[in-house]
Amino acid sequence: MLRALLLRFRPTVLRTLDPDPPRSRRLGDHPDHVASARFAAAAAAGRGISVVAYRGYPMTGWSPNLGGRACELKRQVFRVYRAHDYRVRPGWRYGAWLERMYRIAH
Repeated sequence: MLRALLLRFRPTVLRTLDPDPPRSRRLGDHPDHVASARFAAAAAAGRGISVVAYRGYPMTGWSPNLGGRACELKRQVFRVYRAHDYRVRPGWRYGAWLERMYRIAH
């Protein structure tokens, strides 16, 4: 299915999560996030598509690197997402992720 979508839309860049995040007892990434990143990279392989990966949950210990308009846009998108995910609880602080975006070299 992913390959069919790539053939149909012909992207030049595919953005995904980190396919090989650091393993941590404290805060690792979810297995479905890792699997989807690996599926995306495999589907793009050999098609001339640049794959750009971003760190997921394990980036909370890194310095915030988003501000201004970029951070506000990310917050707006998260508010839309939050309305559809019953596990996202009101009052929880998600700034650790919303204030950061780190590209990972692979």
